[in-house]
Amino acid sequence: MVTIDVAADHTTGDETYEVDIVSADSADLATNLTTIEQRVIAATALTAGSKHFIPLPKNTPIQQFLGLKFILGGTTPSVTLSAELSPSDMVAADPFHYKKNYAV
Repeated sequence: MVTIDVAADHTTGDETYEVDIVSADSADLATNLTTIEQRVIAATALTAGSKHFIPLPKNTPIQQFLGLKFILGGTTPSVTLSAELSPSDMVAADPFHYKKNYAV
């Protein structure tokens, strides 16, 4: 899951944002890098607070290390984000589904 902390720049309109799930033989993801899943996300969808789920396909063979690779393109791409890797059944229990600042 990728959570957008600061919205993506799309000032010039040619910015592109891609998130890849990758696997490799080394912790720095430099040896035998394999792309498992690719997701291109529109800059207009990368608003502050938005969450984007990128599922790992079932029965995918992975190497020792798993990670995310972010590929930005265009004139002025920038985005601040947080990422986490967790089982999908834990995502449904994440408290972000509930409104904040409510009175009881």
